[in-house]
Amino acid sequence: MNDRIRILADELANNPVSLCFVELGALLRKIGDLTGAERVLAGGVARHPGHVEARSLYGEVLLDRGKLRDAFREWSEVVETEPRDVGARKGLGYLFYKGGQLDEALEHLEMALSIAPMDQQVRQAYSRIRKELESEETAASAAPRGAGDMMLADSRGRPLTGGLVTDGRDVSEEVAAYLVGVSDEAARSARMLKLGNWIWITTESGNGCLHISKPTDDSTLVLMGGPGVRPAEVEMRAESAAKTAKDWMDDSRVD
Repeated sequence: MNDRIRILADELANNPVSLCFVELGALLRKIGDLTGAERVLAGGVARHPGHVEARSLYGEVLLDRGKLRDAFREWSEVVETEPRDVGARKGLGYLFYKGGQLDEALEHLEMALSIAPMDQQVRQAYSRIRKELESEETAASAAPRGAGDMMLADSRGRPLTGGLVTDGRDVSEEVAAYLVGVSDEAARSARMLKLGNWIWITTESGNGCLHISKPTDDSTLVLMGGPGVRPAEVEMRAESAAKTAKDWMDDSRVD
C-alpha cells in the first residue's frame, strides 16, 4: 500500500490536475493519515468541484477529523448536485442524528435506502433512529409543558417559544431576561474589535455546552447540550433551528 501511495503522490506532484488524488486520499485515510488525506482531497476538490465521489470522500475525512460543520457543508453541496449519492446521504443522516434532529436524519437515510436497499449499515441506522424517534415522541407526550433544551426569546428578554429546564426547574424567563445583557455586551465587544455583527456564542463546561445565536435582529435563540455533547453538534442543530425560527418570526410580523 505504501508503494502505491508513493506512486500516486509522485503522479499528483507531476500533474496537479490528475484525478489520482481520489485514490490517494482514500489510501491515506485507510492508513490513518487524516491530515494528509484532508490536504490531498481539499486540493483535488478545489480543482475538480464537480467530482461527486471525491467530495463525498472529503466529507468522510472531515468527519473523521471532527470537523462536523465542514463535513455537513460538503455533503449538503454533494446532494444538491447528485441527490442519489448514498455516501453523502449516510453522512448527513449521521450528522443530523448526532445533532438530535431525528426526523431529518431519517429523511436522508430513507433516501439512501431507496438507492441501496441492501446496505446493512443504512438499514441498521434507520431502524435504530426510528425506534429512538418513537420513544422520544412517547416521552414528549408525557412531558410537562415548557420542558426542553431550546428557547427563542425576544429582544426585551421575554420567552417566545420553547423552554429551558435544568434540575427539573423551568428557567426560561430568567435566562431570557439575562440574554438581553449578553446580546448587548457581545455586540459592543464585536464593535470595539471591529469584527462586525456577532453571529453566535458557544460556551462549554464539564456539564455540557450552551449555544446562543440571533435568528433575527429582535430575537435570540438558545440551545443547551448535555454532558458528552460536542459544541459542533449543538451548533449544527442550532443552524437548522435558527432558520425555522427566522421563518416563524417573519410569518408572525404584522405589516
